[in-house]
Amino acid sequence: MPDESSETKPVDPGHLREDMVYAAAVLEAARRLGPPEPPPGVLTRFLDFLSSGFGLLIIGTALTSVLIPAYQKASEQRQAERQIMRDSLSEFLQYEVSIWSEYYAVFPLVHESEIDRVEYDAYTAKISEIKLDRYRAYGKVKATAIAFRGEGSTSSLIEDEIHSFAVLLNQTSEKIDRWIGDLYCARTICGGTEGHNADSRAVIAELGQSMQQIECNATVVSEMMVRRIQGRSDYTPDEIDTARSACAADAAPSSTPRA
Repeated sequence: MPDESSETKPVDPGHLREDMVYAAAVLEAARRLGPPEPPPGVLTRFLDFLSSGFGLLIIGTALTSVLIPAYQKASEQRQAERQIMRDSLSEFLQYEVSIWSEYYAVFPLVHESEIDRVEYDAYTAKISEIKLDRYRAYGKVKATAIAFRGEGSTSSLIEDEIHSFAVLLNQTSEKIDRWIGDLYCARTICGGTEGHNADSRAVIAELGQSMQQIECNATVVSEMMVRRIQGRSDYTPDEIDTARSACAADAAPSSTPRA
């Protein structure tokens, strides 16, 4: 007689439908959710860390202890360099003015053909004082013009132009010295020669041309300094020649001193 417990029980159609509906619902939900997301990468984890409170604390500490002090130090250094550049420009202008002081000091001699010993000593003493002030100004210009050098450079185009300007200025000053000496020697035996017969009007005309050239060169050098102070690039040698030529073309042809 067969064992009743081993007989297959009939399948309940109701339960089967419920199982199929449930399975279909699970599949539909899985389809909507899509495939599982991959684990976050290194960059994502790093960004998540930075956005956390601890990460923000580290960033703030780095900014306040490293980056901000370094930026502030670089900014202060740039400001200090520009201040030295401004001082150099100021000293250069004082240096340029000194030759005009010397020129105007002797300009009344245009009406003279000779001077005596007392007048000669008075003019040379006055001019010597002007020259001493000029030498001091030049020393300060040379010292502060180092600020215009590029990193690792031993000179700059501005320093070269300052040197060329000094040569021109000294040549003009020597003409003034020679003129005063000739006026004195016109009535005095100087070096075994008597009567130099200085032509004061011709000399003042020549000095006027020299002064115009000095003013043009001073304008170019000043503009070069201002460009660097403003953070702009240097003039090129061609631009310097062009600016100097333009200034010479605009200068008045007469020897009338500037006001």
